Formats: sequence, structure tokens, C-alpha cells
Amino acid sequence: MKPFLVIATLAVVVASAAFGKGASEATIEGPGLDGAVAIPGDGEGGGTTLGRLVELSGFFPSVFERSPNPMLETQPDVQLGPRYTVRYVMPGPEGQESTLEQHLYPYAEPYPVSYTKPGQPFWGATSQDAAARRDGRHTFGGWYVSTAELTQSLAAVGLPVKPPSAHDGGFWSNASLIGVVAGIAAAVLALAVLIRRTGKRRPQPA
Repeated sequence: MKPFLVIATLAVVVASAAFGKGASEATIEGPGLDGAVAIPGDGEGGGTTLGRLVELSGFFPSVFERSPNPMLETQPDVQLGPRYTVRYVMPGPEGQESTLEQHLYPYAEPYPVSYTKPGQPFWGATSQDAAARRDGRHTFGGWYVSTAELTQSLAAVGLPVKPPSAHDGGFWSNASLIGVVAGIAAAVLALAVLIRRTGKRRPQPA
């Protein structure tokens, strides 16, 4: 391995170790939740809700490349279900605060998964750099396979026990919207036919 690559790799390892708590704060939003909900605690360990989330969502390997690497480049064979967005605030070595986004699928079957978009810049990096190369300050990214404990841990922020319906959280799925439109169209058509038939009737002579 070239000396530059060795130094760059060591820098990432030292940085991730030095800022081991990963995230100082985070919010989550999605179906069944009342807007963006703050996740209590910190990311230093498994003793708080945020600490458990950092561990169970694969936050560290999704940000810093690890060996062995648990991240998957393609979606695993699961039924995703509702998507939730977590925004982590991650402190930097010079006092910077970077916001990183991760998608959670806590109701995915047969097991919960998360997805982190590769190339999200942090600690002063720019998105232009991310498109060309990774210098240790861009998310490694990918899919992470978790356990049912991920879903259970989010009960503390009001995550429903069962998957919410498609319209919870202020949105409709395509299937639900199509069904509603089709139902309205059928009702309008039936009314039009009824009016037409009624209009053709003539009063009978006395």
C-alpha cells in the first residue's frame, strides 16, 4: 500500500475513534410521527435511545469505511415498508457540526434495514469532492442489515408498534391515491347515468 493511502486510512481510523460518540443529536420523521422528533440521549453508547440507534442503524460503518465491511451496495432481499428519515448532527475535530441523513426501514421484512447515501460531505468537505473521490470526509454509504431491536428502540420516540397505514404522516401511497380517484370516478359516472335516465322519462298521460 502506498504511504499516502496508509496515512489517509489511519487518519480516518483515528478520527472515528476520537469522535466515537458519532452523533451529538438527531431527529427522526416519517409516518405516524408528529413531524421531526428529537431522539433523546447521545451517541456515546447503548445506554440512550440515540446511542442504541447509532449502534443498530450501522451509523459508523455507513460513515467511515470499516474492515470487515458490513455495508451492502445493493438493497437486500426485504420488503421495505414505510421509510423514516434520520438526520444526525456529527461534531468535527475543529468544532464543526455536520448533518448527515440516513433512511430507516424499521418495519422491513424479514428484518429492519437502513440506507445511507454515499458521498455525503462532512467536516468541511464539499459535495464536489464527493462526486470525484473519497478523502475520509464523505460517507461510505450503503445498506445495513439490522435486527428487530432497532424497531423496539425507537418506541421511545413514539414509533408505532405496528406499521402505520399509507396515509399516516401526511402522505398517500400511489396505490391508495389511485384507489380513491377510481372510487370517485365510478361514483360520478353512476350519478351521470342516473341523471340521464331520469331525464329521459316522460310524464304519463292522465
